Amino acid sequence: MTKPWWTRALLGRTAVSNPLQDDDSCDPQFETQWRGLIKKRLFVVFAFLGLWVASLEARLIWIQVVDHKEWAGKARLQQERAEPIEAPRGEIRDRLGRLIAYSIPSFDLYASPKNILNEKTGAKVNKDIRLFAAQLCKALTDCDAAEQASIVEKLEKPKASVLLRKAKQMPAEAIEGVRAYAKELGRWQNLVTLQPSEARFYPNMELLAQIVGFLDDKGVGASGVERQFDKLLRGTPGQELVQRDGAGGALMTTVLVPPKPGVSIELTIDLTIQEILARELRRGLEEAGALGGAGLVLDSRTGEVLAMVSLPTYNPNVPGKSTPKQQTNRVVQDLYEPGSTFKIVTLAAALNEGVVTPTTLFDTNGGRLDVPGRSKPITEDKNHNYGVLDVQGILVKSSNVGAAKVGLKLGPDLMLHYASLFGFAKRDPNKGTSRDFSSELTGRIFVPPGGLSQGELATVAYGYQVTSTPLQIAAAMNVFANNGVMVRPRLVRATIDGDVRRVNGPEILGRVVSPETAATMITMLEAVVEDGTGDRAALSRYRVAGKTGTASQVSDGGYSKTDYLVSFAGFVPSRHPRFTIIIVAEKPTKVAAYGGAVSAPIFKRVAEAALHYVGELPSVNAAPAVILSDERPKAPRPRSFDGQPVLTNAGDNTVMPDLTGLTLRDARSALPKSSSLTSTGDGFVVSQSPAAGEPITGRVTVKLQREPAKTGGSGR
Repeated sequence: MTKPWWTRALLGRTAVSNPLQDDDSCDPQFETQWRGLIKKRLFVVFAFLGLWVASLEARLIWIQVVDHKEWAGKARLQQERAEPIEAPRGEIRDRLGRLIAYSIPSFDLYASPKNILNEKTGAKVNKDIRLFAAQLCKALTDCDAAEQASIVEKLEKPKASVLLRKAKQMPAEAIEGVRAYAKELGRWQNLVTLQPSEARFYPNMELLAQIVGFLDDKGVGASGVERQFDKLLRGTPGQELVQRDGAGGALMTTVLVPPKPGVSIELTIDLTIQEILARELRRGLEEAGALGGAGLVLDSRTGEVLAMVSLPTYNPNVPGKSTPKQQTNRVVQDLYEPGSTFKIVTLAAALNEGVVTPTTLFDTNGGRLDVPGRSKPITEDKNHNYGVLDVQGILVKSSNVGAAKVGLKLGPDLMLHYASLFGFAKRDPNKGTSRDFSSELTGRIFVPPGGLSQGELATVAYGYQVTSTPLQIAAAMNVFANNGVMVRPRLVRATIDGDVRRVNGPEILGRVVSPETAATMITMLEAVVEDGTGDRAALSRYRVAGKTGTASQVSDGGYSKTDYLVSFAGFVPSRHPRFTIIIVAEKPTKVAAYGGAVSAPIFKRVAEAALHYVGELPSVNAAPAVILSDERPKAPRPRSFDGQPVLTNAGDNTVMPDLTGLTLRDARSALPKSSSLTSTGDGFVVSQSPAAGEPITGRVTVKLQREPAKTGGSGR
C-alpha cells in the first residue's frame, strides 16, 4: 500500500516498498532515517516558534515596561479627550432691564454620512439614506417634507459629520425623539448625535431686529449689537475631559477649566419708546405709501439712543427668511443727500462767525440763482419767489437760493470747517458719530482736489453734494438742543460682568457753536414749526424746534423728478429739550413728497406719545431762549417822545426800546413791523426779551401783569 502524503512530505522522498510483500511493514533502515529526519525538522519548527514567542514577549515587555507611558497616553487619547466647553453668551437688555436677547442650553443635531454608508453599519440600520432620513424626521416630530429632502441632500455627501439642525431649532420634543431613535440604533447610535450648544432667542422679534442683529451658523455675531460686541458677549470657553466607550459614546466628563460667561450688555433703548416709534413710523409710511423709512429718538441731554427703527424689518429668530435690505439698519447704514435739513449747518456757521445776523436781508427775487461753475441755476421748489428774506425767513421758507447766498458769503473754508464740527466732511475716526453701531457708514462732502468751486459751495449750502446718515443729521440737530455742544450718540448704557456693572456716561465731543448762536437757532427752528414748512409737527402743549428736508434721489445718472427722500428732524420741548427725533421716509406715493407732509406728522405723534410716557410738563409758556450775561451791548438807550418809545439804530441793527409799563397794543406799535411779538399774561408789560438796549433779533417776548411798572413807557 502506498504511504500517506504526510509521510512522504516529512521524509522528503517517496518510501520504497517491496513489491513482493503485500503487508505494510517498513524497512528497518528506512525507519531509522525517517525518525532522524523528523526530529531535525521538528526542531527547526519549534525553534522558529520559540523565537517568535520570545520576540512577542520581548515586544510586550518593551511596550508595557519601557514605552509604558507613551502607549498609555495613546490609549487615553482613544478613550479620553479634552474638549472645549462653550461659555454662556451674555444677555442683552434694555435700559430698564427687560430682556432683548438671551440664550438657553440646547443641542445641535449632527449625523455621520460616512458611517451610514458603511457596509457593516448599513447591514443593521439599512444603507438606504432616504429611509434613514424618514426615520430621523419621524423622531424629530416637527419635520416636514422639505426638511426631510434637505436631510437627504446633506447625507449624500461623504462627510464624517454634518449639521442637520441648530440648537434653536431643537424643541424639547425633538430632543427626546432623537434620543429615543439613538437607543433603537443600539451600538450604531453615534450615527446621529446631539452636541451640547446654546439656542439664542430674541423675544421682541421684529421690534429690535436691526439693533440687536443675530448669530450665524457658527454662533458668531453676524450683525447689530451681536456683531459689534461679539467678543464681550461670547465669554471665554472652558475645557472638560470626556471619557468615551468603544462606540464613541461619552461615559464620564470632568471639568478641567470652567467657562467664563460672556458680559451682558444693557442698552440705552427704552422698549416702550421703541414700540411708540415703530408703531407710528409704520402707520405713517403706510399712509404715505412710502417704500421704507427710518426713525430715531435720542435723549437730547445725554445722546442716548432711546429708540431706533428701520422699515421694512425682519425676525432675527429666523434670519434666513429675510433679505439684505430688511437686515439693513437705515439709521446708520443708509447714505443720502439730506437736502434742506443741512441748511441748519450753513446758517448756524454764518451766524456763529458773524457773517450774518438773523435780520440780515437776502434778495431771492426770481426764485433762481445763477452761479459760476454750475451748468444749471439754483431754483426754489416749484419755482416759488420768496422775495427779500432775512436769515430766519430763509430757514422758515426753506429757501434754496437764500441758503446758497449765505453759503457763498460764508466761503468754502468756513463751510468745510463747520461741516466737520457738525459731524460731516473729513473727521477724526476717533470722533465719529458713534462707536456702538455695527457697520456704521460715514457721510461726507465731496470736495474736489482743488477745493470747492463757487458752484459747488452753493450746492453744498442747501444740502446737496453732501451725504449723511439719519444718525448724523440727528446728532447735528442735537447740537442746538445742547447749547451748542456736540454729544456723541451712544447705544450701550452699561456692561455687566458678573456682579460688576460699568456705566458709560455721556461723551462730549466739543463745542460747535456759541450758546448765543444755539439760542438764536432755537428761535429760528421754532419759527419753522410755528410759521413755516414744519407746521404739521407743532404740538398744542409743547414748543417744538425742527427742520424739514426733501431731497431728490439719484436715478440714471441724474436726479429723479418723482423719487424723493423726505425727512423732519427736531427736538422737544424746544427750550428744555428732552427728545431729539428724526423721521425719514423713502419714495412716498400717496401724499405730496415733502418732509412737512410726510415726516412731520409722524414726528408729532412720536413726540407727543413719548412726552406723555415720561410725564414731561407742558412748555407752552416756557422762558425765552436767551443767554443771560452781565455784559450788555454798548448801544444808546431808547428815548421817549410824547409817552411813546423811539426806535434807535446801532450799526445795522435796530435797538430794543424799553417797553416796561406799556399795554400790549402800545408795545406792538413800538416795534418794527418785521419783528414778531409773543406775550404771556395780561395787563401791562413788566419784563421783556430782548432787554432794552439790545439789538432786535426777530422774535420779541413780553410778560404782562395787572400791576403796571412805574418807570418807562407811557405809564398808562
